[in-house]
Amino acid sequence: MPSEFARHWSLDPQSVFLNHGSFGAVPKAVGEFKAELERKFESQPVRFLDQILPEELAKSRTALARFLDCPSEELVFVPNATFGVNAVVQSFPLEVGDHVLVTNHEYNACRNALDAAASKAGATVDVVEIPFPFSSGQDLMDPILAGVHKKTRLALLDHITSPTGVLMPMADLVSALQEQGVQVLVDGAHVPGQVQVSLSELGADFFTGNCHKWLCTPIGSALLHVPMRNQEFVRPPVVSHGRNTTLVEGRSRFTEEFDWTGTFNPTPWLSIPTAIESIGSMMEGGWPAIQERNHELALAARDLLCSTLGVEHPVPDDYLASLVSIPLPPGKPKDLYADLSALGFEVPVMAWPPTPPDGHLGRCIRLSCQLYNSIEDYERLAEVLPSLLARA
Repeated sequence: MPSEFARHWSLDPQSVFLNHGSFGAVPKAVGEFKAELERKFESQPVRFLDQILPEELAKSRTALARFLDCPSEELVFVPNATFGVNAVVQSFPLEVGDHVLVTNHEYNACRNALDAAASKAGATVDVVEIPFPFSSGQDLMDPILAGVHKKTRLALLDHITSPTGVLMPMADLVSALQEQGVQVLVDGAHVPGQVQVSLSELGADFFTGNCHKWLCTPIGSALLHVPMRNQEFVRPPVVSHGRNTTLVEGRSRFTEEFDWTGTFNPTPWLSIPTAIESIGSMMEGGWPAIQERNHELALAARDLLCSTLGVEHPVPDDYLASLVSIPLPPGKPKDLYADLSALGFEVPVMAWPPTPPDGHLGRCIRLSCQLYNSIEDYERLAEVLPSLLARA
């Protein structure tokens, strides 16, 4: 039986869509709002960008800051979390001999950005191996803290790991690393909308996250949070008018530079308040109830597939949100993905671990659980997966 909430989305009913984690999916109400905004935009683009946009951006920033519990002046919009990571690592004052820390679970694009910035500065990238599967939070904390070098300046950490779906103990990690003099850049690509977070309480030195995943805004909407103490040196990768425009009251050089990095379509950013409100109204209890519902569905889907495949739970319940990865026997990820796609399933098969020690290519299947999903979606997957794996 389809989820009662599926009617709010325009997803292909012939597809079993289990991949909200890649690019999200926009509800009908949010898509209609964006379309109406674009009509206004295209009817008079100069007036919209010059006169209407600044005030509307401020409204959107205020709504998102309230949702994430942080001062609005510490928040800027970016097109995606990868852009946010690039802004920080390209701005960060690394020097020859410095060290930066990252885990083997980091998203490839962001890892590339860190490698490029470190190489340019003459710094060293230390890659910490954290296990998957694992049995306790100490399995995550201990290797990361042990990986700190006396010259470690910056740590880039996934809040929810992309390939493995692990909800990291980020507040504890931020505090422990900062105590050792390490600044922390949190790659929170999957965080906004998937879990409750207070950026003020988290206290990270930098945080970036996508709105177009679990907040279900149109693609091209993300955020970068930088506390006032670090805003002086963080600049966007693209230099534009904001570098030398005259500041008006209430505007900072930080927001001025990020709000305009060249001509663009601002409607994804301006759709954020509508997404927060419209999705939050779909369930009694609002966003906390939605996140709890999706978390419970993720646990049920994990239990079902682990039982079907005869494998142990890879991650304790407390380290999962609405994204869960399940290890599979070695094989070619692309072949299994193609087989599943041919049967109408949209579900990613990840290469994990990226460099297996025995030379056999590892795999895991990653399940996303959003309001439009029901347990029946995962039951259908469980029916076909064993035979596909046996055939391979």
